[in-house]
Amino acid sequence: MEIKSLDLRNRKLVMQAAEIFVKRFGAGSFYNDPWDVESVVKNVFAENNKKKDGKLFVAIKDGQVIAVAGSHAFGAFMHEWGHKHLPEEHRTKFKPFGKIYYLDFIAVHPDHENQGIGRKLAEARHEYGKRLGYDSVALRTIHPAREKLARSMGYKMLFEHSGSGRVASSTITQRKYFARRL
Repeated sequence: MEIKSLDLRNRKLVMQAAEIFVKRFGAGSFYNDPWDVESVVKNVFAENNKKKDGKLFVAIKDGQVIAVAGSHAFGAFMHEWGHKHLPEEHRTKFKPFGKIYYLDFIAVHPDHENQGIGRKLAEARHEYGKRLGYDSVALRTIHPAREKLARSMGYKMLFEHSGSGRVASSTITQRKYFARRL
């Protein structure tokens, strides 16, 4: 298995990655969002790469994408979502972590779960953030598997938050926010 940056000009790999994203986050999934492959390419992948220090990573096995993950500067997350939906007392909990890189999403194909792929993608994003000069990494989750991975990698849960804002079209609104030093 190889972990590498996803070049959005490589249509074949982009489409494979988008299909996995839809499978993990789309209709009928835990999140049940109305994603389709083209909307993921346009509204998730392209937008992620436009954000400050945005980068998509993929895990490839036998020439096929088996997982995809996105990350970008934490400031982009706070600007777009956090300042609108998080109370000040929650936002201030991130301040001791300095300059933060945000691990936005991770999607592993169901046939390849529980093989350490999510951990390898997180590690690749940690290294990338470190090379860019970030002090820490942060993430939010509503999914128990992502929470388990975060805790196993030394992330500290900063707070839980229920509130407005689209995490998914599902009815789950309780989000957990984590951070750790690089």
